[in-house]
Amino acid sequence: MKKILLIMAAALMCFAAAEAKRLLSFEALMGALQEGCDVRMVVDYGGCELYVGGEKADSSPQAVGGMPLDVFEYFSPGLFGTNGVSWRFHTAAL
Repeated sequence: MKKILLIMAAALMCFAAAEAKRLLSFEALMGALQEGCDVRMVVDYGGCELYVGGEKADSSPQAVGGMPLDVFEYFSPGLFGTNGVSWRFHTAAL
């Protein structure tokens, strides 16, 4: 009986540890990615700036999308001639 209770307690701790948590800052996002946590992203494109051919568009599409951030690269400011940081997210499906 004690073994069953111990196994159930361990399973509950695993489920509690896997609870979704919103990452509301750059530091929180980088920390989660560097720790190897599973991170999913939801983007409200209507709240983003859209650039087409290097020019800022008047408006952005009213759309929402989501994806897991499985493979990523982060580059510090200035590496690609920009003032801001540069992110790359990748995925491959076979």
